[in-house]
Amino acid sequence: MTTQRDWGSPEAARIAEAFLRRLARSLRGLDAAERQERLREAEAHLRDFAAAHDGPPERAIADGVAAFGPLPEPARPAATGGALLSLIRAIVILFIGATGVLAAMTLHLAVSDLFAPDQVGLWVYASGDWSLSYEAQPDAREVLGFWFAPIFGLGAIAVAIALAFLYRIAASPGGALERALTRL
Repeated sequence: MTTQRDWGSPEAARIAEAFLRRLARSLRGLDAAERQERLREAEAHLRDFAAAHDGPPERAIADGVAAFGPLPEPARPAATGGALLSLIRAIVILFIGATGVLAAMTLHLAVSDLFAPDQVGLWVYASGDWSLSYEAQPDAREVLGFWFAPIFGLGAIAVAIALAFLYRIAASPGGALERALTRL
């Protein structure tokens, strides 16, 4: 790329380099020669705009970036990778949704236990059956007692964090899974 001296100031160089990196990412679907040609054209556009612009170089480069217009959409994965990616995303989103509902219900139980500790809890019967309930169960004893709210509350929060991490990796646009399938 270029140096700060080429753009006129460190801030102008930062703006120009950030724009050129974003442009290179959006053009990643093109072959290398075409991508380099378009990057050279964009750089020349910025330099011409800055040369014709009065004022600080940062403002000139920022105006040049704005005049360039919206960047093209990044290339999507190939057809096979795209179909596989769509299938995996659908499965992951369904899993996140179902697990998220269970985590929300568990968090609701934990909060309810704070207001009605004698009613809400995890119950075990003499027969060995278990029950998670909003009301005291006859012929059953509460298993966790005071620890129900902290354990279930922190558990629900941990599950929510894990689901956010799973979304970021496997279902978000530009996530690790999409990047991996794009390289195939």
